[in-house]
Amino acid sequence: MCGKRGHDLHVCPRSLFVEELSEYIDELMEQGHEVIVAMDANETPTYKNGTVAKRQSMGMIDVHNILHPDEAHPCTYQHGSECIDYMLVTPGVIPSLTRLLYHPFEAYHSDHKALELQLKPAVLFGSSLADSQLQPKGRIIRTLD
Repeated sequence: MCGKRGHDLHVCPRSLFVEELSEYIDELMEQGHEVIVAMDANETPTYKNGTVAKRQSMGMIDVHNILHPDEAHPCTYQHGSECIDYMLVTPGVIPSLTRLLYHPFEAYHSDHKALELQLKPAVLFGSSLADSQLQPKGRIIRTLD
């Protein structure tokens, strides 16, 4: 059985990870930052003590539910039948969302589907930042050959 941090030498690494990640995300949100969490959770939101359920209870939103509200989550684990991988965002990220893609299992060397989130940087970061810092710049390559 997993003990709580500071109370037991037998600390459950997963529980400690969930606790520390949640504390860090809470700090960022309290400072006014928007947060995007992409995770191989290995759990469904019905697992009450898990990362997904905890983040949703703290105001983070499952991107799939925003972009595909009428569709069930696809299975994201090749040896399972449920979605156990998620993209969670804070509410301020929602206006910038454009697409959530689920890549096929064989696209990468993994038994999980890779998730890809596409955003509008000008909306998320503001147009001045997007215009000045996100544009590709030409490079000059010089060699001795």
